[in-house]
Amino acid sequence: METQDNLIPLQGSAACDRYFKRLNLVIEKLDEFFAARAAKKDGRYYESVMISEFLAKMSHSIDALRKKYVYNPNRILKIDRHGSGFPGYFDVNRLTTDLRKKERKLDELPTVQALKQEVLDYIFKYKREPAELLWRLSERSYYEMLNKERLFLPFIPASSIRTNPKRDERFRSYTFSWACYDFMTNRPYIHVMMFDQDATSVPLETQGENYKEFLEIIRSEGSRSPGIGVIALGIDSNLSDIHPKVIKRLGIGPICAETFSGDPEDLFQLVAAWGENEDDFILIFEEEVILSSDQQVSRSIFSFGQARETFHIPESDPECYSRKASKIYKHILMPHKVLQHMDLKGAFREYKDHEIISYHQHGRG
Repeated sequence: METQDNLIPLQGSAACDRYFKRLNLVIEKLDEFFAARAAKKDGRYYESVMISEFLAKMSHSIDALRKKYVYNPNRILKIDRHGSGFPGYFDVNRLTTDLRKKERKLDELPTVQALKQEVLDYIFKYKREPAELLWRLSERSYYEMLNKERLFLPFIPASSIRTNPKRDERFRSYTFSWACYDFMTNRPYIHVMMFDQDATSVPLETQGENYKEFLEIIRSEGSRSPGIGVIALGIDSNLSDIHPKVIKRLGIGPICAETFSGDPEDLFQLVAAWGENEDDFILIFEEEVILSSDQQVSRSIFSFGQARETFHIPESDPECYSRKASKIYKHILMPHKVLQHMDLKGAFREYKDHEIISYHQHGRG
């Protein structure tokens, strides 16, 4: 299991700059996959669009973190080099802390225009770059980039809830999305939930007190990454008028490549041996699904008469059963040239049940 013990400091401004640029390339290529899926306008259109929206937030956060770390010698970025390949949870969580300091810091720092003029004056006078001024300029740019609506934070709910056509007069139907950055795995997760609400309750779209309670339970149950069935059960148990029908979760990582993660070792060695570009990487990502198969009225003394969902977790599938999921879809994104050396009938046969997606440096395969 990945933990905070796996974090390794990334030394030097050049290494830090290269890491963030490569990480943005990973997100860009992943977004291309979901954009292509959304273009098909099939049953996965909405979830693909929502995933792209959260990936845009991730890209903006990466750009902000680059401003924060590249020019400041006193700040050390820590990477999960034996797990996800992403920055550690605490570096992402500090975005929330820095948001609270934003206005005070911007009041303290000179404007970007003033700092740029100071940099130019220094270069003309001393014929070298002013490290401290560049650090202050990047810090100013960093705080200007901090916008709660654009950042991928440890927990981020979608800005709105989607109403779906009614299937049953007893219920309203909705779709809601949220994302989180998990403490234990240092990985980003994106969720899409389709659910019913009792028609006798105040509609969630009015954003009254019950909507606030709904968000609090989603935050409580969905800001970490236990088995997806555990999340579904927690939501179902804590909100008596809410009935989760389908929850889909995208888990991103690990990223296998130099400066990212060395695990899984076989994929790391594959891209190291056959990658043609220094930015080449292999990304593993998974889509987990939990489905409600039935609804029962509880006879428990603590929840008598409450409708509860029965979630389908197949005992015949050991992985689904252990991870509390109805289905698990596995994907691998890799360079087209590297894929040509991946023998799925031989050394890499354990990945034969993965969907393999290839990309070219300037587009998908």
